[in-house]
Amino acid sequence: MMPYNTKEKARVRNQRYYRANHERELTRSRNYYRAHPETAKAWWRKRQAWEKESAFAAYSNGPICCACCGETNLVFLSIDHIDGGGNKHRREIHANGGTKLYQWLRQKFYPPGYRVLCMNCNHATRFRQACPHTAMLQQRAKERRGLA
Repeated sequence: MMPYNTKEKARVRNQRYYRANHERELTRSRNYYRAHPETAKAWWRKRQAWEKESAFAAYSNGPICCACCGETNLVFLSIDHIDGGGNKHRREIHANGGTKLYQWLRQKFYPPGYRVLCMNCNHATRFRQACPHTAMLQQRAKERRGLA
């Protein structure tokens, strides 16, 4: 077998192998998971965290934070569909939780129309209402300019 000098060639080779040996690889994977459940779960948690952080980094301008209030704790952050329709979109791509949405975004090269919001801001904008943080920030800006 020839050595592959680029990642792309190796990726194509691995895809061909996996397609040709799909059932065998599924069986091997299941057997490993059954024999090493803690290792497999730890790997999956690490992968989920990577997917989440990658999506947040792609949709944050600079440091990962809420686009509205600046919250930085990853536990509180989520992806928001800017134009709404998040439930419908998640049903279309069969994403019950965040990881499948993060994977879909990565596979589509992080398309526009999404942003990072904390759960408070996300829920506040759920019914096309302005987030309370926006009004609060505007009020503070007026106070600084001496307009309020």
